[in-house]
Amino acid sequence: MKIPKLKNQLHSPIQRIRLPDSIQLQINGCIPLVITGDVVAAGSLIAKSATVGNIERSIHSPFNGRVTSVSHSTVDIEGDWPNAQTSAAHYEATGIEADKIRESCRMAGIVGMGGAMTPTHLKLIPHRPIDTVLVNICESEPFLTCDHRVLEEYPHEIECGLKLAMTAVGAENGLVAPKINNYTSGYERFLVEETLGRKVPVNRRPTDVGVLVLNLQTVRALYHAVFEQRPLTERVITVDGDAIKRPGNYLVPIGTKVGHILECCGWDENISKQIIIGGPMMGDSADKNTPITAGTGGVLALTSEQTAKVKDNPCIRCGLCMDACPLGLWPGQMDRNPSADLLACITCGACQFVCPAQRPIVKNIQKAKNAYLQKSDSL
Repeated sequence: MKIPKLKNQLHSPIQRIRLPDSIQLQINGCIPLVITGDVVAAGSLIAKSATVGNIERSIHSPFNGRVTSVSHSTVDIEGDWPNAQTSAAHYEATGIEADKIRESCRMAGIVGMGGAMTPTHLKLIPHRPIDTVLVNICESEPFLTCDHRVLEEYPHEIECGLKLAMTAVGAENGLVAPKINNYTSGYERFLVEETLGRKVPVNRRPTDVGVLVLNLQTVRALYHAVFEQRPLTERVITVDGDAIKRPGNYLVPIGTKVGHILECCGWDENISKQIIIGGPMMGDSADKNTPITAGTGGVLALTSEQTAKVKDNPCIRCGLCMDACPLGLWPGQMDRNPSADLLACITCGACQFVCPAQRPIVKNIQKAKNAYLQKSDSL
């Protein structure tokens, strides 16, 4: 059974979401640099982590406005979301030193926008030889089309951002990775193997085989950081699902709450069964107060017909989960027979999608994985 693509918004141009009344920025692990009542400008630094070696995170305000609340994990701001002032110049990635690229990336607070949200400046430090940079545009999750639209509408920025990343790590080759039809093709290990023929061992990284993989919107953010000194304060997301009347691809300020996005897109709360941020396979359940982060690729409002009714039924040993697993594991039995296979699982959800017994396989695996790791640590 194939995972349906449901790429309904492939041809929907990027729209700017209506101004939200307020935003809530997640600052977990960072120290707030503002207090309630402070006036902030768009792009100003509002929180920063302690610097440990090269590890550092910084968070910037998308708004010109006033700080209304500060806690150990969030900063709330009310105000105005200005249009970014983009120069008409056609920038070229030539003659720029690697150190300047990395420093611009660090100062802009760029993180992996494919979901992991690892500080990107760390990936631009070549700890080992890198000969190829891949821009990941697979967007394998059903519904999500935001990266596709960014590539369609801003190809020069992507190409130029790719060249900047190549310069930063000293790579001679760069490639906007071709779209591959299979679900999980966007997973880094599979992408490197299918695109370049290089196998990345389990529990190793693409950099171990000379490849740096970056998300497409991350590469675009690098372009803006280097040439316009623009920090990461906004991103493009896909809004879709049968409970949405005006689906599409939207530019939103980071920190926008899901409820505002749903309201702007014609959410029918009466038929909405589940709200998901990210994709339906690996995304998380959300509510109206959940804020968008730099790694949020979509907001989905699904009806009961679009959501599975997960039940804790016994395994019927049909083998469909084994056929669906991209790693050839036996997901339906991994929680009962804990082994190192648990660490290889990427929790893509393909096994649960095909399970005729509708078992909560992913939840069971994650629980077993945590128990296995705790046991290993205690030995």
